[in-house]
Amino acid sequence: MMKTRVSLFLSFLLLAFGGLMACPDDGTPIGGDDDDAGDDDDAGDDDDATDDDDAGDDDDATDDDDAVEVIPEVASTSPADGDVGVYVNAAVFVVFDGPTSDAVVALADGDGTAVAGASVPFAEDAVSFQSDDFLAPETAYTGTVTWGAGTRSHEWSFTTGVEGSNPTGLEPFGITFKWDLLTGNFISPPNGAALLGNLGGTTFFTEANQGETATDLLLLGALEDSDTPDTQDLCQQSFDLTENNPAVYTDPFFQAGPTDITQVVDSGQFVLNVVMHDADFSGVFGTTTGTEIDQITNGAFSGYIDVRDFGVPLGCADIGPFIGAPLPCAPCPTAPSVNECVVIWVTNLTANAVPGLDLIPRTQVDIDNDQVNCP
Repeated sequence: MMKTRVSLFLSFLLLAFGGLMACPDDGTPIGGDDDDAGDDDDAGDDDDATDDDDAGDDDDATDDDDAVEVIPEVASTSPADGDVGVYVNAAVFVVFDGPTSDAVVALADGDGTAVAGASVPFAEDAVSFQSDDFLAPETAYTGTVTWGAGTRSHEWSFTTGVEGSNPTGLEPFGITFKWDLLTGNFISPPNGAALLGNLGGTTFFTEANQGETATDLLLLGALEDSDTPDTQDLCQQSFDLTENNPAVYTDPFFQAGPTDITQVVDSGQFVLNVVMHDADFSGVFGTTTGTEIDQITNGAFSGYIDVRDFGVPLGCADIGPFIGAPLPCAPCPTAPSVNECVVIWVTNLTANAVPGLDLIPRTQVDIDNDQVNCP
């Protein structure tokens, strides 16, 4: 159960912090007292004339600081060079064989016209291109990445297909879809299933509603009740994926967001807010019957978690051991110099319709006043 995993995770955090603050049984502070007669501050310590700061240390003219900086190389691209039939909203990114902080990706069509979008790093060794709109079907594109202070560059090409470009002629309005993030392909982080499994819910609902025009899509979202499948968790806030930006909707595909998704997790010891910032959903409405929309294919979800939101005295890099795998820490979008965020990016999702489920908007005020469902 989600709540059990979260409780265990938080207990680990508390134990870790308690261990950091504890003292040895003899009352000596952590690390021992280096100020006694036998410590490293006496005449024979490393501060004397023979210390590492003398003419033979690593700070002299022949030290290791003169070594040539190693510039990483491109390890892989997505789509791969030469790929054909690529989905028009496929993830476009570059992975290096080592950390790089200045890589920039651009995309252009076959005529050399630049595609509108932004280059966004999502790990210390990976950077993506986020286009402002879907790519054109059956079109050749060239990606270019530059790095190493502009001294290195790499180009690759791919061609889009027709998948997701044929209108269904059907309306998706009034239908609720169920997204299970754990069934998708985690581009970031590689251990995303373990991370999300410990930090909060992994199953969402989205309900499509019509706005003022036929192409004006409104998208309400909510979390699934971990105790009762295919039902909304009325004790978690719902979220409006179109509150900040209108949805991009052209039959059959859509993109909605960004918005923040807040999950209130009660560990039994304290209440923790887990916030998925800038959450974004996209996909292609489809039909298996030919008469009604009943699924979303080529689905994608993205957002980021800021570890500083947790309010615990552990940094991003300290949390990895508690989820059983290293936790890739990336620069926070609101503070690029702070590596305390984890970018979540999942692709290849399929969301199926849940007949008869109509989502209910829920605010924290609604939850606080609902003593029946949320005592």
